[in-house]
Amino acid sequence: MIKDEDEVLLFIKNEGNNKEMSAMWTNSETIIYSKELLFNSIWAKAKPIEKDFK
Repeated sequence: MIKDEDEVLLFIKNEGNNKEMSAMWTNSETIIYSKELLFNSIWAKAKPIEKDFK
């Protein structure tokens, strides 16, 4: 989650335990910028979902 290009909240799943999850909050400009780049890159490559209303 990126909030207002000012904060980021990362959720991290424990590989060995499917029920355990951790979270990290930061206001680091470098981390926020890198997560925005990653999101925008993935979003740009996304394919639209075709809806079938039959």
